[in-house]
Amino acid sequence: MDEIELTIDHDDFYRRHHADAVRWATALVGDRAVAEELAQDALVAVDRKLGELDNPGGYLRTAVVNAGR
Repeated sequence: MDEIELTIDHDDFYRRHHADAVRWATALVGDRAVAEELAQDALVAVDRKLGELDNPGGYLRTAVVNAGR
């Protein structure tokens, strides 16, 4: 059988998860502007490893929480 390769589009992942990342970060730090920066940093971290991750959404949540500490 042919191996099926799943690819994740970076732009699509960003569009789908940006608002959630900002919401999580805002809940953690209480400041929308700071949350936007934390969310962007977390999305960049995920983007670098997107093709390697089994659960990119989970990795994003963890990255947001770690950035908010």
